[in-house]
Amino acid sequence: MPVGEWVLRQACSEAAKWPDHLKIAVNLSPNQFRAAILFRQLSIAIVASGLSPGRLELEITETVLLQDSAATLETLRKLHNFGVRIALDDLAPAIPR
Repeated sequence: MPVGEWVLRQACSEAAKWPDHLKIAVNLSPNQFRAAILFRQLSIAIVASGLSPGRLELEITETVLLQDSAATLETLRKLHNFGVRIALDDLAPAIPR
């Protein structure tokens, strides 16, 4: 978890230096997404960096969506309401061929 928090802080800090039309995407592990402190860490990173939340996209795996749906939906709502974008990553390997 400390590495994930560091990555969020660094990504927000670096992206804040870029032109406003550029966005940054950060992968979150399922454990990082499910952590109760994710939203707090994320909001601190965004506020400290001055990055607009809409310029940050969090990439989550389909595994996140398959577990603890009430908590997952609540976290997704918080992130959405804050303005952060969410992308589903690695969907293709999970689809049977």
